[in-house]
Amino acid sequence: MQTVIFKSDATEAAEYTASTDYARRVRGCWRGKAIAGGIGAPYEGVPYPLKLTPDDIFIDQGPNDDLEMQLLWLRLAEQHGSALRSKHFATVWQKQMGRGFGCDEYGMAVFNLRRGLMPPATGFVDNWFVNGMGAAIRAEIWGCLFPGNPAAAGFYAEQDATVDHHNEGVISEIYLASVVSEAFFCVSAADVLERGLRHIPSSSRVFQAVRFVRELVERSDDTQYIRNEIMHVFGSHNFTDCLMNLCFITAALQLGEGDFVRTVLTAVNFGMDTDCTAATCGSLFGLIHGPDSFGLPLPNEQIAVSDYLDRSELPANITELTERTVALARRLVNETPLDFPIYRPYVPDEKVSVLSHSRWLISREELSSGEWDSRKGIIADLPGFHTDLSKYCDDFSTLYLYTNLTVPKDIDAQLLFCADTGITVWLDEQMVLNYHGRRKSLPAFHRTEGGGTVYCRLEKDRKYRIKVRLLFGHSLLTFSFAAGDDCYQLIPGTKWIFYSRK
Repeated sequence: MQTVIFKSDATEAAEYTASTDYARRVRGCWRGKAIAGGIGAPYEGVPYPLKLTPDDIFIDQGPNDDLEMQLLWLRLAEQHGSALRSKHFATVWQKQMGRGFGCDEYGMAVFNLRRGLMPPATGFVDNWFVNGMGAAIRAEIWGCLFPGNPAAAGFYAEQDATVDHHNEGVISEIYLASVVSEAFFCVSAADVLERGLRHIPSSSRVFQAVRFVRELVERSDDTQYIRNEIMHVFGSHNFTDCLMNLCFITAALQLGEGDFVRTVLTAVNFGMDTDCTAATCGSLFGLIHGPDSFGLPLPNEQIAVSDYLDRSELPANITELTERTVALARRLVNETPLDFPIYRPYVPDEKVSVLSHSRWLISREELSSGEWDSRKGIIADLPGFHTDLSKYCDDFSTLYLYTNLTVPKDIDAQLLFCADTGITVWLDEQMVLNYHGRRKSLPAFHRTEGGGTVYCRLEKDRKYRIKVRLLFGHSLLTFSFAAGDDCYQLIPGTKWIFYSRK
């Protein structure tokens, strides 16, 4: 069991949450999150290092999932108190998040909920983005609600994260929630980053990433060298990978040396998930140094949220967010137990390990529509939306895959196809995708790599012929395919089933 590290006495904890120091630090955390996230937002996804200076700073104040999701979680925690569990998060995901949060792990979580799964299975099954940044970016609320109680902060972070992540993606939020909780009693970023490691397994990649960067920065302050080393050991072609971006956060907080602008620009100049890395750096900086430590004004303290969220019960601005966070923390002091179970990654049983099955004809021959005969190749039941085709490959031959696609309703759809080799796709004999850029596969509707996303109108129950050509089949050949709507949500009831023409 994890136990409270600081403030183990409820009376002492109650006194602290009633203090002006606590409220001041909470406000600093939320202001830093908003300001820094706005600075990083215009550069989100840039895959190369930047050279921004203070003169280049622009603060975007549009909706940002880093902050708006935590408004939802605050309201949820107000409703359920210390009884809050992953099943309560699942309800909000279904009712609100499903209206627009269709990207990457968010979309997969919603889809899994819609087909009857519950956390932690929702964060694992068919989820290519288990290690995305989507959980790590919403850790502040738990650390702020449980100052000096990193065990509690980590537990509720776990309940949150398992809806749409698994293993390292979950551990990353547990780590950052613990760091925020510890930061109320720390005077430097370097100190709190090290303390946070006490609360995650030393065998985890998150632990190894933070420790790697801590030691790296001790040897050099050359940001280009540091970035190169991070990319060499923890780099990913997915700009939202939590390990790579956690490395950037760790480096920026140390290299910033107590200067807000330097800290945030260092994070942004590393590139990749810049709104998230900057926002996390900003929240920790503001918590440690206070709400007036930024040297930059927040032009408008109103909090923008996406139009598909019901904001009627959400905080409207930083002041209200601070006041409600403080009030809830004071209430939770007397509700929260003193020990919590240690996170153990979900191990699926056979029933839920793979829910999505598709049937394809895999052949070395290119067949015409009238030749779709099971005797022309191998009938394969492919598990999930992301599959390893290695066992069908040898001598770098071209592979052809054939199936029929049906959807349960008339819909404006997006069809995603990508692979770790050259890929060509035909829909009803018409070529709709021909990609040979040889980038690693990244199956995200809005930023597909190693292939592409095709927009089309599909009719209910019509059998569409899908033919895929993969060049130079080789070991470790992966193939991803999916059908989504115009909000990037996977379409429930879609079937990919091969029907023989003979």
